[in-house]
Amino acid sequence: MRILAAPDSFKGSLTAPEAAAHMAAGIRRAAPGAEVICFPVADGGEGTASALLAATGGRWVAAEVMDPLYRPL
Repeated sequence: MRILAAPDSFKGSLTAPEAAAHMAAGIRRAAPGAEVICFPVADGGEGTASALLAATGGRWVAAEVMDPLYRPL
C-alpha cells in the first residue's frame, strides 16, 4: 500500500514538512508495511518557500537586497 502525505502548514504550530513527517510516522505505526511518500504543499502563504525547498531538495541562500526606497535589507 502506498500513501501520500501532502499537508499544508498548520499556522503557528507546524511547517508543512513537519506535518508531513508526523503524518508519516503515524501511518507507519498503524500500517508498518505501508510506503509513505511525503510531499509538503503550500497555498502561496507562509511556508511556501519551505515547502518548495523540501519538495525540490533546495537550500536557503542569504542575499542583500534593496527595499522599494533602495535601502539595503
